[in-house]
Amino acid sequence: MTKLPLFCLCLLSLPSQLPAQYTDLMNDRNISWVAEYTTDFNFNPVDIGSSYFYADSEPNNDVNVLQLSATPDVGGLFKERQLESFFSKKMLDAIRAGVFPVFEDEQLEKPIAKEQLPQYLQRRYVEFNSERYDEPKSIVSSEVVASDIGFFKVRQVFFYNKQEKVFGSRVLAIAPVIETFDVGGMYESVTPVWVKIDLPKNAAKYIATEVAYSFETKMNHNAPGLNSFANQKGRMDFLQWVVGEVAQPSHSVLDRYFQPIDPSKIQDYVLQTDTITTFDAETYEEQVRIVESNAIKDLEEIGFVQHWFFDDRKGLLFNRVVAVTPKVAVKDADGNKRGSKVLFYLLNK
Repeated sequence: MTKLPLFCLCLLSLPSQLPAQYTDLMNDRNISWVAEYTTDFNFNPVDIGSSYFYADSEPNNDVNVLQLSATPDVGGLFKERQLESFFSKKMLDAIRAGVFPVFEDEQLEKPIAKEQLPQYLQRRYVEFNSERYDEPKSIVSSEVVASDIGFFKVRQVFFYNKQEKVFGSRVLAIAPVIETFDVGGMYESVTPVWVKIDLPKNAAKYIATEVAYSFETKMNHNAPGLNSFANQKGRMDFLQWVVGEVAQPSHSVLDRYFQPIDPSKIQDYVLQTDTITTFDAETYEEQVRIVESNAIKDLEEIGFVQHWFFDDRKGLLFNRVVAVTPKVAVKDADGNKRGSKVLFYLLNK
């Protein structure tokens, strides 16, 4: 009987159809963890603020511009950039121009021909009676414009290099999210198309000033929970990872105000002492307790700080993980969650 090498047996145990966009990660022995995660991102330089997309909540992530350039109009002067929809317009124009491959579905299995795009990039709206505005007259359609796009749904793959002790990320696909109406006249959010994103061969060599638009995102509401990843290879125990980084940081560490932390003092950021004052219900006597707690036990999310590089002229969109941040629950004296906070930022280099 012929014996196969252990490495071959490992390959045979992988799924029969590896995602082509990260097959190399699945086969790399130094990559111990690979997982997909899909969430909503705001990519425009200026927050759309009071728009209906964020009427009841804060934006999913912060955006800080690293580089933004635009070409002038035919006459040599610049049109108004409309920064609240700058990325949305650039990407929408690129989709219509056929710069990126476009699909119907998130799994990128149903391609859309360029000539078919107009029928997908439509938004329904309600036309009201001119005499009685509270009475809908009909539902009509119009082509999607940049201001219809509040944010983008992004499918990414995250991975961990155990040899270098760094995280990485690749963009697999993005989809504009628009508010529209269904046939019954009710609001709904839809992703009319999905755009496939391939990693350029020389992505590691690009710097921020070499693309039309580069920016940094810090995750807020779109930070993944510890069980939000769809593991494709291995498993990442983030709780143990945080414990290990607190004991012996593998890279530089910053506090929540982006100031460097002395590695010998990082434990001060996770070991907390709280003074809790209570009153006896019968005697109203004040009782003071000193409670020590370890914030790591309240770890609930992992935020990624990423630098994004976009150039519609070159057909480029890719990103890099520049920092990772554990996010812990903030609780009151009764143990009820009141929010979350950044524990620290671990630079990814």
